Amino acid sequence: TVDQINKTFVERPSLKKCSSVVAKNQNDGYGRSIKQGFDHFLSRDVSHIVVIHGDLQEDPYALINRQLDYLAKNSSTNVVLASRFFRESDISSYSLKRRIGNHFFNFFTKVCTGQVLSDFGTAMLCISKESLSNIEYSRLSDSWHFHPQLNIIFCETPEISIGEVELNWKDSEAGSSVQLIRYGLTLLKILSTYWWIKN
Repeated sequence: TVDQINKTFVERPSLKKCSSVVAKNQNDGYGRSIKQGFDHFLSRDVSHIVVIHGDLQEDPYALINRQLDYLAKNSSTNVVLASRFFRESDISSYSLKRRIGNHFFNFFTKVCTGQVLSDFGTAMLCISKESLSNIEYSRLSDSWHFHPQLNIIFCETPEISIGEVELNWKDSEAGSSVQLIRYGLTLLKILSTYWWIKN
């Protein structure tokens, strides 16, 4: 909720003066919301855009600092992905069923794309404004499949250099509204179609 975001993020003294919340009156889908956020910040004077979850699966400050530290040490990197399956990640509080599903889709995505990432499904990232402005993200899914599609585009774009940092995940107390079987079958269809067209 907006109140929760204000309390846990915006109202911190270091951000209160330079932050604002843009509230949506209707649910247009997860991917559509991210696209609208991208549109909003691409028209602003910023150098990078960060996507994090609002239900606090990770401490946003710890994650953003990790991403910024990585960028400070790797100036040629355009995108920093937060990975649940990076070597330093703590996923002891991540549901076993979802872990197994993610490992399967990571493997299947590697087979279909020939690319290597430790977490193709991650939705938490930091990307340079310049790199994002060259990606046609508006054509991607308006649903939960937005980020797997976006991450494949990152991998397939020669001008983009990807870094990964650990994501210390814990399942949200609010639970998830994603229907895993339907999500998985649709993702299989997307990846199979991608492989067929590519080959």
